[in-house]
Amino acid sequence: VIDFFVPFSNVYFEKSLSISTRIGFNINIAKSLHGISVIHSSRGNTFKAIEILQKALLISKDIDTIHAAGLLTDIGIQYQALGNYPKALEYFHESLKLCERLEDNNNKTIFIKAGTYNNLGRNYIFERDYEKALGFYQLSLDLYIELNNKINIAKLYNNIGVVYMEQAN
Repeated sequence: VIDFFVPFSNVYFEKSLSISTRIGFNINIAKSLHGISVIHSSRGNTFKAIEILQKALLISKDIDTIHAAGLLTDIGIQYQALGNYPKALEYFHESLKLCERLEDNNNKTIFIKAGTYNNLGRNYIFERDYEKALGFYQLSLDLYIELNNKINIAKLYNNIGVVYMEQAN
């Protein structure tokens, strides 16, 4: 079903990109590129997704710090998908640094931090460093509890369960 809708998504992301480029609406250029990168990622074009995310990041970093932090996390996820865990860690930590620099610790910032901590935990599972994985999952869980985000709380409990299961093997 998802594959059926992807071409429609791409058409609208491209239209948005075209108009935004023509009128100089830079933050929307970055957001359109972000959407296009998701399509490439879903099709397994990870390197292309990274290339597009990098372009979006260049635009976004001077305009919208929280969007840039989210892009950094997404780039880290792409490197994680490639099995390049050290590179993924670099991007996750850079995302957290941006979040820490923000004076406004609003729900969006907290959500980005929680997701980044979750991805750090996942990265450490791949590296079989279960103590670090648990630590980052707990940080993520605490933030999702603060946000009362029940869906992600449930997901984190599963992730923590996986860590304990892996430790038993």
